[in-house]
Amino acid sequence: MAVMMRKLNACRAGDARAAALGCDPNSTERDCLAAPICALEVPSDEDLSALTRVLWRDALPHRVVFSGGLQRVLVADAAAAERVRSLYLLGPVQPLPGLPLAPSRAVVVWQTLWLQPATATIVLVALLLAPVGIFSGPLTAALLAALTFTKVSVLQGHTQIDSFAQMFASGQWWRFITPSWLHFSFLHIAADAVLFWEFGRRIEARLGSWFMVLLFVSASVVANSIQYWSQPDAIFGGLSGVVTAELGFSMTVGRSRGFSELLPNPVFAGAMLVSLLIFSTGVTAHFGLNIANGAHWAGLGAGVALGGGVLFVARRAR
Repeated sequence: MAVMMRKLNACRAGDARAAALGCDPNSTERDCLAAPICALEVPSDEDLSALTRVLWRDALPHRVVFSGGLQRVLVADAAAAERVRSLYLLGPVQPLPGLPLAPSRAVVVWQTLWLQPATATIVLVALLLAPVGIFSGPLTAALLAALTFTKVSVLQGHTQIDSFAQMFASGQWWRFITPSWLHFSFLHIAADAVLFWEFGRRIEARLGSWFMVLLFVSASVVANSIQYWSQPDAIFGGLSGVVTAELGFSMTVGRSRGFSELLPNPVFAGAMLVSLLIFSTGVTAHFGLNIANGAHWAGLGAGVALGGGVLFVARRAR
């Protein structure tokens, strides 16, 4: 019975291991992890491969993450968490004969979308709206006019862009966010979608879907507003302002032991920062590439500020 109780409580944050996860020692697993739920927490050297293969067989979406010498099995809800614990408490799990060694591609996709719904939804909306900025036509022109930071109209062959005062007075608040979903080439949407997904899925898995929504909205508002302020006569868009916010956030919180799994690869992060510096010189204009540098730097600053806020709250909660 003592062993069983240790296993069942292994995911609660009330022991010494909570510090390694950046949790409030008095919180429960759900308070600590928000979403998804931590179903199991064991030393990182324990082999859970047989257990995860049974979970794959049962099509139970889950994810195993490593942090502070521990590995945690994350699932989407309390029922799934109880299923994981029940299987684990039965003792060493033996896969059934014929059980595949790896999950199918469909199961992997389903698990990913299930555990990171906010990130997946934001990327999906960007993909669905990609034709608005890439193709021309009456419908795409109308949608573009409705989604840019300020309304864009074409009168007698001339492009007219409304002022911020006109947008603000008309109460079109959605325009603070919607430019983040506009892209103007296939390369633009491909690069932004991949980078946003890579950062976003990790952040959402650690801090939950609502936090991912908060990061997206706040970074969009800051990045789009600064970009408009720096170039009020330009039409701009893209998820890259939010991507740099994710970069700044991950670099800030990832240096804390409780969020170490979010720290990006230093070479990759350095390459992104060097790219921002190169873009800011204006050299890309010679190749016909107009870069929204204001959005990039504003997003980076917003991400760093948000990361600092998260660390402050986490430390106060301990």
